[in-house]
Amino acid sequence: MTRLRRTSVLFFLFLFVALPCFVQAQPQTQEAAALRLGFFTVQTLSDTKVHVDSGIVVDKLKVVRNLLRDGAVLNFTCKLTIERLRSVLSNDVLAEHSETFQIRHDPLTRDFCVLRQGLPSQCSKKLDTIIETACGDMPFTITLLEPLVSGEKYRVRLDVTLQHAEVPPWLEKALFFWSWDVAPPTSFIQDFVY
Repeated sequence: MTRLRRTSVLFFLFLFVALPCFVQAQPQTQEAAALRLGFFTVQTLSDTKVHVDSGIVVDKLKVVRNLLRDGAVLNFTCKLTIERLRSVLSNDVLAEHSETFQIRHDPLTRDFCVLRQGLPSQCSKKLDTIIETACGDMPFTITLLEPLVSGEKYRVRLDVTLQHAEVPPWLEKALFFWSWDVAPPTSFIQDFVY
């Protein structure tokens, strides 16, 4: 075996066997943020209207702060679903409502900003203040497609995600196995009888 061939075989063995083991053995430095429920109340206003009041707390704000300062734009999405529970058939969806807002950092003013559709942007130097303003109290008043029936069981589900907003399409397709979530998606469920 020639010297060049032996060197290339050793290089490929190192590249495909030793290097992945070394990279996998390295500790992960990037922690994920976490979403938890502050409070969650359901109130029936009438047989066709339901008011849901919720508050979401973002743990490990340092991770979110570092991402925003590095130029990331994050989407915070809350999807509220009200279903009638059934024993045999799948649950009947009575109402769905989704709300998304963006969190970004302005490097010139060094402000963290929350942008909601149809509302003026809110900016502050402190990220925890902005997160508390945006997620701390999130009221939803929803009109149902069908009226609530007395004695029936219903479920209110709140799905919450915090993920990167501006991922280039070519990168998203090339790294299809990569998760763009900053915090793992979380669901909160409350059942009630009307």
